[in-house]
Amino acid sequence: MSISFLDNAYTGGAHGLAYEEVYNYDLKSGRRFRLNDLITTKAQLEKVNQYVKKQMEIMNKTQHFDFFIEDFISKGLTQARSNFILMITALFLCFRNMSMRRSPNGIIHMKLPYSVFK
Repeated sequence: MSISFLDNAYTGGAHGLAYEEVYNYDLKSGRRFRLNDLITTKAQLEKVNQYVKKQMEIMNKTQHFDFFIEDFISKGLTQARSNFILMITALFLCFRNMSMRRSPNGIIHMKLPYSVFK
């Protein structure tokens, strides 16, 4: 089960900043899932990072987003800290305002099919 908490803060300037924190739990054990519970090897993480980079490039060209691709390349996803939503067919990675992009166009949920890393 995924539980999402959304918040918005105005810190001055032209717009507020949206924030989302997602908590994912195994309903049987009550244990919280982290990304490193699902993506367990460096090879899987590299595949995911390559996929996300490609999706960012596509979104920058076709959907008028402004991801910091160079920043993502240097950092990539961190297995323990990345925000994601668990769904039946895929994960959805959550990118909040200004975390990986210049423009404040809300929180972006990027679909990450399980087939990318399974």
